[in-house]
Amino acid sequence: MKRAVEYMDVHSSTPPRRVSSPNEPATLVDVFTRIARDHKRPDTLNYKRDGHWVSISSDELLARAKRIAAGLHAIGVQRGDRVALLSESRVEWTLTDAGAIFAGAIDVPIYATLTPPQVRYILNDSGAGVLFVENRQKFDELKEALGECPEVKHVIFFDPDGVTPADGLTLAQLEENGRELERREPGRIARLSAQIKPDDLATIIYTSGTTGEPKGVMLTHANLVSNLIDSSGHLNFGEHDLALSVLPLPSWPETLKPQQ
Repeated sequence: MKRAVEYMDVHSSTPPRRVSSPNEPATLVDVFTRIARDHKRPDTLNYKRDGHWVSISSDELLARAKRIAAGLHAIGVQRGDRVALLSESRVEWTLTDAGAIFAGAIDVPIYATLTPPQVRYILNDSGAGVLFVENRQKFDELKEALGECPEVKHVIFFDPDGVTPADGLTLAQLEENGRELERREPGRIARLSAQIKPDDLATIIYTSGTTGEPKGVMLTHANLVSNLIDSSGHLNFGEHDLALSVLPLPSWPETLKPQQ
């Protein structure tokens, strides 16, 4: 990761607000865990499939995040490793993002509209060892560029259609690997995720690069959690409200900038 720069170094000399109450979450792991514990819902996530709304409960969200985390560990991902996500907005993106967090990995969101050379640059610059892609079509578009990304050891597909073992794993297969790991080593992910600290990196997002090569913006768990807490104090919403995601998912950390 040659060109990634600390967000705080570039944009502010003021560090993110520290957690001031023991009742506040300190990491994104805490956020997801508390959602499942304190805000149980049958429809925490909702998405459309074949024209019909499908819901994922708070318990299922947490279970799948942990299973994806276990699957990442099963293929060799360690704490601090980079995991890239390249896809249009879809529920698997959210689940994988949460899974990377529980694995202690650092996710690298990549816009699906970027050209293969741009994707190659971000993968090499971030040092990502795993790439999640939406489908076989996107993989075929990137295949030549991926040949120049020596750090990428695993490609994982959200959509299994047309995917062969030579291409990589599907998300379903990764989750099955995670399920097997959890059977062999119960509690492993809980122990690993408990080691994550507020100052650990959570994500690296890349600038547009309109005035040069993109730079990696490094955001910690503390950056993101403090902004979630502070933002919630300015927004009037409650248990029965729904939130609609409009922006592409890769841009969501960019809206949670450290406090000035």
